[in-house]
Amino acid sequence: MSSPARRAAGLWLVAVTLLLRVPFVPAPTGFDAFLYQLQVRATLDAGALFWVTRPAALWGLVPGTIPAGATTLVAAGSALTGLPLQEYLLLHSPLLALLGTAGFWLLAGEAGGGNRGRWLAALAFAVAPRYLQFSHWRVSLRYMLAVLLPLFLWLLLRIRHARYGRHPARLACLALVLGLLLPAVHRLGLLLPGFLLAFALAWALHRWQEGALDRQRAGRQALMATGFIGSYLFYLAWLGLSPFTPSEDIFETYLFRGDSLLVQAANLMVHYGMRGGPLLLLALVAGGQLWQQGRQPLGVWLALALLALALFVVLDHTYMLFVLLVPLLLLVAPGVRPLLQGSRRRQALALAALALLGASFAYLDLRYQVDNHAQPQVFFSSDLRPTSVGAGLWGAEQAPGAIFESNDLMRTRRVASQSSLVPLGDSEMLVLGAVQPESQQLAYRGWQAMYWEVSDHLWEVENQAALKQNLSRDRSLSLVNLAFPEASGYSNVPETIAVDQYYRWLDWFAYRTYANSELAFYHSAGY
Repeated sequence: MSSPARRAAGLWLVAVTLLLRVPFVPAPTGFDAFLYQLQVRATLDAGALFWVTRPAALWGLVPGTIPAGATTLVAAGSALTGLPLQEYLLLHSPLLALLGTAGFWLLAGEAGGGNRGRWLAALAFAVAPRYLQFSHWRVSLRYMLAVLLPLFLWLLLRIRHARYGRHPARLACLALVLGLLLPAVHRLGLLLPGFLLAFALAWALHRWQEGALDRQRAGRQALMATGFIGSYLFYLAWLGLSPFTPSEDIFETYLFRGDSLLVQAANLMVHYGMRGGPLLLLALVAGGQLWQQGRQPLGVWLALALLALALFVVLDHTYMLFVLLVPLLLLVAPGVRPLLQGSRRRQALALAALALLGASFAYLDLRYQVDNHAQPQVFFSSDLRPTSVGAGLWGAEQAPGAIFESNDLMRTRRVASQSSLVPLGDSEMLVLGAVQPESQQLAYRGWQAMYWEVSDHLWEVENQAALKQNLSRDRSLSLVNLAFPEASGYSNVPETIAVDQYYRWLDWFAYRTYANSELAFYHSAGY
């Protein structure tokens, strides 16, 4: 690309990244995002991370805590700009997306494909449907991890790069800081040893090829070795030996039916394809090209090594997706080379068509995800409803700090995020101030148990039942979703709602203190 063309392409990349983050909903979106807003508000109100009584709490490894890195950054941004949290998130989400696109652009430069391949790979990252959904006016710990991971991998690659090896200590320090930050952003960052192992494997494969007399033959041998490792680890996961093995038939929502290894693998590919977008098909093209070509950059080997090792946990379709899309999308850079043949006009048209395809699919998928999560029969939508805001404001004014329970977990978090109320369902969290650190009786479980049993914490609370009993005793309010007053709650899906007579007869023994068209508060102390 000429200099004017590069500038134009860069501006277009920035424009697409930002325009796709312009919200078409009237309020912030998310599910767990409103739980994270509670921690942001607690940080802003206290001006400190008062619940961090031991370092492990920063990584969310103490019961009652979540990783503090992402929420602290959001709180700092809101404080520095002087904007209310919801208004600041309008700024935070697109800025975070820009950082992710820039970081991936740097990383893609280490995978070959030239400037055009790097640009298209960065675009693929910017418009990946799953990343777009989790950066659409919300606080997302998973997306922030996906933003920082490319920068971390890029630093690893640059440390050994001969051209940039004049200051390897500085790069190593930056990589160390970012490596420690990853688990503070999301618990997936605890896979840091796996990232380092993948880099070591990539380095070994790269050196093997570089030192061979027949580099093309050595490259094919390295590809076969990587494929064998990945296939074996996936087979172990399918047998149930992985700690991240999902529940039975989890991928049968896609094209194929059955429980065979082939069916599971096919549905898994469809799942990743839908979440990664149509540009992900270029990664398959890259796979075919790698077999025919000779020398491969270290960045390509890193992508392959990450994918091979990750096949041991790939059946976790919820969380691992955010990590695995990084190496998959990285292969877009070398995968685009066969399409960029012929005249400059033809190349420009091909790039424009691919860019339009990726951006259009991402936007349509986002609209579908938002609309699909709407449950009018239970007053639920993916964005924050005005009725939840109203209930939260009433609670902040009339019952500050009160503990409440509800028959709808999703609305509980949303109402609490707009007030100083303490939700009983999440009230074991230290950050809400309902539980004091010294009141917890903690038993150390160890790192091995946490990793293998996929636990959220290094400790378990031995007196959890007593703490919840105390909180329940101090509860004074019940929040009822009027769409299902008989429901026990903990779901916004009507088919999974169970009948609870407590909510049915609440009007008979408790005062209704607040109500709007969807929600009602009852003074239910002692019941």
